[in-house]
Amino acid sequence: MNTIDKAILEWSYKTKKGYPDINSQEDIALFESMFGFNFLSEAKHPFEYLSKEAQELGKDLIQKLNLDDDEIIAHAKNRIIVYTDRPRKEVFQALANLGYEKQQVRGSSAGGYVTPEGIEVIHKSQTSIGNAGLGNEDALVTKIKEAIAVNGGPINVKFVGNNRVSIDYTNVKHAKGVGKITTGNRKADVILHSNGKEEAISVKEDKAFRWSSAMSTHKDVFKAVLEPGLEGTEDLKLVQDENNPFLLNMMNPKNNKPYGSIYVLDAPDMDFATLAFGSDNAVVVKATFTDGDFKFENGLLTIQTAGNYTEEGHFDEEDDKPIIRFERNASKATRDTGIYGRGITIRTVPARRYNKRTDRANILALNYKDLDI
Repeated sequence: MNTIDKAILEWSYKTKKGYPDINSQEDIALFESMFGFNFLSEAKHPFEYLSKEAQELGKDLIQKLNLDDDEIIAHAKNRIIVYTDRPRKEVFQALANLGYEKQQVRGSSAGGYVTPEGIEVIHKSQTSIGNAGLGNEDALVTKIKEAIAVNGGPINVKFVGNNRVSIDYTNVKHAKGVGKITTGNRKADVILHSNGKEEAISVKEDKAFRWSSAMSTHKDVFKAVLEPGLEGTEDLKLVQDENNPFLLNMMNPKNNKPYGSIYVLDAPDMDFATLAFGSDNAVVVKATFTDGDFKFENGLLTIQTAGNYTEEGHFDEEDDKPIIRFERNASKATRDTGIYGRGITIRTVPARRYNKRTDRANILALNYKDLDI
């Protein structure tokens, strides 16, 4: 008996009839409670799976609702999912404005809209602000695209920082997330299309954040600190974790306690131009966005932030200054030999936490000039 057969058998045992009925909301809810998803609503296919008529409608919706191409997907040949974090009320209102009729559609508790040709359109949120998985950049992109859709065209965007620095963009036609594209020291998480130009924005949380991973830029530091630790030094001993043979603990030989962090001070290439603004000259916006940070009125979207940074002078020279930090991350432990893939990461972070350390903190501070590089 394969895994699917076992799952169906287990589901059958728990239904009232002794066998599942896909037309029974109770049986579908039981399946979802057992296996964590609704197989009727989760079925998704690429855009090309749609019928020719549905594809034409999908292209029209992308244009009129200001959606990205990947926000229209197929649920069936003649059923479209508007797969976006834009509020359902707004999506449904836009569909109503296009003249489509709202009906109860099977597999969607909120219903959907049906065209005269019988093509169904339903809405499904990817995530929402406040849910795990929707980062700051996603929240920002979602809110800007919502405002563009409501306005029926380009808007103005104003970031207002608590550090008294504001950033203004006019004639914003589109926003997209690009945070996964980091090659060439690019820092942008979001790109705004404003007045025919692409404006780069780096989004940082207003609490603890990192400037960047330092493995590619300071691999020599990683090696110089950790390789001696395998044999053991006066200040550092790397010890295999008792419960995870892939994981190394950074131990203080003087008290046999694990370091919370190891900091390297005065390393080269730690300037704001490189680590904050990057090769794409991104402005930095510091915020952990909530719905209350966004206000849209008369074509202007005002966004409240903890701070905005467009030049080096906007940063705190002491607390924002980038330094190198080693820290434990068990999820990165994938090997059982050497120093790489052993659950120790190297990052550039603001110096704030180091500057505010207490005597109780079990940390190791090293100076770059003392390393064998």
